[in-house]
Amino acid sequence: MSETFTRATAAMRAVRMGVKTRLAESRRRVIDVASLFLSIFRNLRSVPWSIRHVVRRDIADWKSFNQHQRDVALSPWARLLMHAGEHPVWLCLSFPAVFSLALLVTHVLPTYWLPAGWEKWGYSEQLSYFSTLWSVQATIAALAYPIVIAFVAVFLQRRPAADSVMHLYMLSSGALAAGLSSLILVVAMGVQYVAMPYFGASVLLQWGALDSVWFVINAVLTAHFLYRTVEFLRPDVQLDIVRRYVASVALPRDINRLYLFQVFAQSHSKGWIPVPDYLGDENSDGPKVLLTRYGFGRGESQGTLKFNTPSRLVNVRLWPLVLVLATWAHSASGLSRPANARRHRRTEWPLLSVPITPGTVYHESVPLALIEAGPGLSPLQRWLLRRTFVFAGVKRERYQVRVKSVIDEFELDARTAAGKSDAKDFERAYNALVGLHELLLSASLVMTEDGSVGSWALMPDFEVFFESPMHVAWNDAYRSIFLAAIESMTIDSNPIRRLCHLAQHLGGKELRDSPVEIREGILDLPMLLMYQLGNWWGRRIEEQGVREHGPHQSATLTPPLFRLYEDVVATFIGGWENARTYIAEIPETSDAFEWRAAASIARVQAAHVQGTAKMLIAAVARGDKIAAEWLADALSKWWGNLLYEHQAISLHDKTAFVTVDDLKDDWHHLETSLGLAEQNGQLIGESRADLQRGVLLASLLNFWADIRLVSIELLLAFACQQNSSSLDGSLALEIAVGMLTGKQWRRGGTASESLRDMDAVNYLTAKVRQFASGGRYRGGYVGRLSLFVERIKDMQQPGMVSSRVYSSVGVDDIESLQEQQLILMAVLSAAKWAASASLRRQLDLWMVKQYASVGILRNRLKAWLDRLNEPAQLPAPVIASLLKRTGKAYDPAVATANLKTSLEALQETMESMRAEVLQNEPVDPQRLAEISRFASRTAFSAISGAFPLPLFATIGYTVEALQDLTLNMLQVRKGELTRIEMDQRAINEADFWDDTMRSRVGALVLSDSLRDCNMRVHVVHDADSYWSVLRSEVERLIACGLHPILLLENPTKPEWVWQWQHADFGLGYQKPGDLRVWHANGKGHAYVCNFNEVEVYGAMLPPGASILLAREAFHRVDFQKFADDTYVETTCSPRSDNNALVDLHLKLSRRVQVRHGEAVRLVYAADENVQ
Repeated sequence: MSETFTRATAAMRAVRMGVKTRLAESRRRVIDVASLFLSIFRNLRSVPWSIRHVVRRDIADWKSFNQHQRDVALSPWARLLMHAGEHPVWLCLSFPAVFSLALLVTHVLPTYWLPAGWEKWGYSEQLSYFSTLWSVQATIAALAYPIVIAFVAVFLQRRPAADSVMHLYMLSSGALAAGLSSLILVVAMGVQYVAMPYFGASVLLQWGALDSVWFVINAVLTAHFLYRTVEFLRPDVQLDIVRRYVASVALPRDINRLYLFQVFAQSHSKGWIPVPDYLGDENSDGPKVLLTRYGFGRGESQGTLKFNTPSRLVNVRLWPLVLVLATWAHSASGLSRPANARRHRRTEWPLLSVPITPGTVYHESVPLALIEAGPGLSPLQRWLLRRTFVFAGVKRERYQVRVKSVIDEFELDARTAAGKSDAKDFERAYNALVGLHELLLSASLVMTEDGSVGSWALMPDFEVFFESPMHVAWNDAYRSIFLAAIESMTIDSNPIRRLCHLAQHLGGKELRDSPVEIREGILDLPMLLMYQLGNWWGRRIEEQGVREHGPHQSATLTPPLFRLYEDVVATFIGGWENARTYIAEIPETSDAFEWRAAASIARVQAAHVQGTAKMLIAAVARGDKIAAEWLADALSKWWGNLLYEHQAISLHDKTAFVTVDDLKDDWHHLETSLGLAEQNGQLIGESRADLQRGVLLASLLNFWADIRLVSIELLLAFACQQNSSSLDGSLALEIAVGMLTGKQWRRGGTASESLRDMDAVNYLTAKVRQFASGGRYRGGYVGRLSLFVERIKDMQQPGMVSSRVYSSVGVDDIESLQEQQLILMAVLSAAKWAASASLRRQLDLWMVKQYASVGILRNRLKAWLDRLNEPAQLPAPVIASLLKRTGKAYDPAVATANLKTSLEALQETMESMRAEVLQNEPVDPQRLAEISRFASRTAFSAISGAFPLPLFATIGYTVEALQDLTLNMLQVRKGELTRIEMDQRAINEADFWDDTMRSRVGALVLSDSLRDCNMRVHVVHDADSYWSVLRSEVERLIACGLHPILLLENPTKPEWVWQWQHADFGLGYQKPGDLRVWHANGKGHAYVCNFNEVEVYGAMLPPGASILLAREAFHRVDFQKFADDTYVETTCSPRSDNNALVDLHLKLSRRVQVRHGEAVRLVYAADENVQ
């Protein structure tokens, strides 16, 4: 009885505990879910309901900021008519609905609200009035609208394309609204007439009153329509209507369509999505979300959205999306990282992909979501996700006119007029296109979040090829116009002359206020014109029978094309030289000068001078002497009237190494690097604006000089490809010599900063600035110049066949021009020379503040001297021709010898300066501590340490001093250890110190452990004796309750051990019958295999023997801890033989304790000394 009661009590107690556990678990789940939704709702307070809300808010802010948007905004009446015209179905349904509602109201209202005279009319008079009103309305609907619209259509047929203009006429005049309203009234009155026998004549009073009101409305609409039609026949009114529609309707619609995607793409960066981004948070653990246009079919589909007609995603509701993603991430966070994760893929945690993005058009079906390595979505989550996306049919957009369609029609007008050589029509069409382009640029300006002025035109259009920004598509409209004007310039050159000033026509305050990318895009248009003009020249010169033309042989067109072409090129040069003033004018000195604008001004100015040089090289490459001379003259006179700008006295002799890339730095930083003191400048009447503008001008002057020198080097690269016999007719050499001697090919302009007086020292200073001023090997300023050289190479690529693979040789960066650089320096080395004082000062400054520049210069000097020491000499014919043409009377061999001697002296000077700085520079203690951290990274851990650390039962760390060992690294370069990196450090130095210390610690601990063991020696001569001794000793250890392990000096030694491991591979090897060889997992890198119960490891042992011992022998090892996570102390000592080298000492301290220290040494080598 007592046992039964006890069992029942225990059962009840168990049931009660189970119930409590389940209740606690349920309570915990409820609390977790409640806290999850509480956190979600708390976060939703900072999340907008939908991205359309954000887009509308930002567009409203843009319209309130942009003055041009306010100037061209449509009136409410015009917007109402436009809405009616774009939604004809809505219009057709709304009129009958309003009429029916009004009719219902009239039955409720008393009759005295009608005019008193109407009550006295008889039914016949009311019917007559109804019939007359019906006839008049039918007549107007049948005659007026078709005739007027046909007249306007015939009027617009004079234009090559007028689809968009005709559409805009229908919208702006209200023709569609007035016509449909009249037609619907006629139909409604017809229905009333048919229904009158059923309702009786008593309804005529109400119907006639409502029909009269409707007729009056139609009369107003018709009057407006006729007035706007007459106005529309005027060209200026047509243009005004188009401009207003494009700026206030079409452009905001395009922005709305593209900006939806941008807002959605910023959901993670703005903190709206609570789940980490797969692309942005790749290092974080946990579930990830990928919002992308393309799902790439990764993962399991969570449903499909199907479309009967093409539809565009026009809105994303963020609240439902956040709720779905947060709840899914919560359910997926309980999953552990997959054990069999594929290492070649980043996905190791659950990933939810949403392959749907706003603005994209979808046709048949698209996955709702894709999930990889995670739980699927519940039906409720799928339902919410479906409600997240709002689609609209593309067919609704057929009544809308886009910006691109209007630009295309304007482009067609201008192209047709240019092709027909109709100057008047071309002027009209060209002005309309340019004016529309200007309006788009100005209407796109918007205030960004940081307070600067941006532009919607920079947004990429993902519906075009390569997702080009909108402003690029606007610029592309001029391509076909250029071609048409060039082809017809033999008949009428006015269109091409007009196009030569395109940048000036587009330039203005609005363009100068636009972002620098847009201004650079406008500056590319004249370069495109010159490229197409050069192609025309190439065809015409070959039509005249000239087959050989290029950088080695110049050519000119024969009359009458000679004079025509030179006039067009001269006009182009005029427009090109004025373009930079209109697009990026350098402001006058004033206290309002803003330093932050200097970088953008310099960028556009630099693009202009690079464009000039590119067109010059292209002209030389095709052998176009006229264009080459004009462009060389333009490049030589690029500085122009800036010659008369006086440099601030405080900047004297301090700006030789200032580059346009330095303008991106903070002014205070640049001021310090230049050694400027603002108070000293103020004492001599120079304000901060004076200094800032002076630095801007100095950087542009240096960049202009560098571009000229690089252009000369590129021209010499052409000359080096020629035979010595053909150098006399080389156009490339002629232009290069002209630039070196300061030749003026054409009159006019201001010649300044000629290269005539340049010597080898000045040239070397320029090359040092180009290569080393930025302190970056291939980036920064030298990267900008190398990109310029690369673009030149791309311009010279021949036509390629799509089915073939091509390789190219030649110059592709500034370093590849080494041969030409040495040629120029040799030509300028009339005598031995030394570095200038400014270069020495800059080297002293770089030695202590920017040593990377010194390293770059050392490498460049070494490369130059290595080339001069090669058996192959510099091209003597090119040097001789340059010396002869520049009027220098000395031998090429002497010039080369002077250059070599001077460069060697400069190298010795730099090395002595470096040695002096290196000797005085102390070793950085932080650098030694860093090496200690590198060496301690994995060497002292049981998990990552080398064998036998994973075998130890305990690894301890203490601050007490233990048994020391010092690892000496001799002849380490001191420059690697100084605060300034004066010697390049290995990119894998952390791994080097880690691997070195790891292997050393493993060998040291193993040696200490074996030394403390009681070692017994067995000499074995063959495999049988080896296995016999090993088996007996293993049985003895196992009998003692220990775990034996076997240490090999090498997995292949002795040879029978290797054969035993591979006896089962069919190679003819044999093993003992009672030996089973197998492999275990997770034993570390030193693990080889298992011989029965014996684990076999490879270890650093003396050759000729194996060691058998118990795993329990490795009991405990302690290491001294010198700092946080640092178990190595690094010191250094100088060397007496070389001040540039030091010895490093890495000290570690350890203590090893062993148990069961019985070990057996199996000696198998014949010459082994068993003692």
